[in-house]
Amino acid sequence: MPKAALLKRLDELHAELNSVRDLDAESIEALQRLAGDIRNLVEGPPVEPSQGEALGASLREQIEQLESEYPLATRLLSQMTDVLGLLGI
Repeated sequence: MPKAALLKRLDELHAELNSVRDLDAESIEALQRLAGDIRNLVEGPPVEPSQGEALGASLREQIEQLESEYPLATRLLSQMTDVLGLLGI
């Protein structure tokens, strides 16, 4: 179930990114790259703990940058962080 929930949040984040018009190109690219990394992590073979830790750090960094301006994107990223924790990543 956690993987399905994470993939659902990724789809929601992707839709949110497509609807945001005032987010700078660099932030959109970073979020899309992060979403791709998460999808690869969930759908691919098991990863080393260090890879999961690096991904978690990237998620937290993006959350901090987006908190005030994009609450929905921030909420989705926070939920993905929670699900990754449930997966042991």
